[in-house]
Amino acid sequence: MADYFLSHLRELPFQTTSEISIGSGVSEPTIIRFVRLLGYKGFVDFRNELQRKLKEEILPSERFQGDFLVNKDIENIAKSMLEMEINNLRETLKGIDLGQLEEIVKAIVTARTLYIIGLRTSSGAAHALGRILSHILPNVMTILDGDNRMYENLRAVGKQDVLITISYPRYLKYTVEAIKFAKLRNATTIAITDSKLTHAAQMSTYDIIAPSNSQTSINSYTACFFVINLLTAAIMKFHSGKEMKAVLKEWEECLDPLLFYQKKDKDSSK
Repeated sequence: MADYFLSHLRELPFQTTSEISIGSGVSEPTIIRFVRLLGYKGFVDFRNELQRKLKEEILPSERFQGDFLVNKDIENIAKSMLEMEINNLRETLKGIDLGQLEEIVKAIVTARTLYIIGLRTSSGAAHALGRILSHILPNVMTILDGDNRMYENLRAVGKQDVLITISYPRYLKYTVEAIKFAKLRNATTIAITDSKLTHAAQMSTYDIIAPSNSQTSINSYTACFFVINLLTAAIMKFHSGKEMKAVLKEWEECLDPLLFYQKKDKDSSK
């Protein structure tokens, strides 16, 4: 079954279980069991995922829906884009395994060092996640460069550590190399990406799928930032309210002397 799938990836998104059964020589129930073993609820979910992946392989210039922008006014463009963002969020929430999320949070909170990698267009999301978690966790390292510096920063990664990668089209080999490097050293790996079929999701210990469907040539990161906020909330919940408040208060006291926050003068005339 696996051999047939790998050699017919272009045809699978448009085939029925009956057609696959005839072509592969296995029964339809076997096909359904197989896709469930891959982590899907059923064949339809698997086929929809393949169709999305096939669409993502198209070059940005080809994905760009010029007619969508030309033939609509700004109000309709805004409404249409909002609907797509809402759908990305719905798909993300529907696909999250809450039991697995608890495991992910526990791994993050108990990690000796938490490494976060996001390259090129994914660097913004990685930077945000790193900044947020560095306020509430002791050892967080954010890596935004996919070159020799990445390996230098990962040189101490080990069994007690966690690596979170954020990976969206067009996927970069450095992200995959980072996961391989961390796995060789027995670190826990977590992939935030847009499809279970990505190398990052397939290779990692855990994956969180946040679709990036967009009507422009640029990926949408709305669902990705929802996952970032959800992880933050879950991590805060993991700590007791009193403990979390103390951590945040300590952080505020560290920043206060540095005048990071604008304050109103007691005497407004000054």
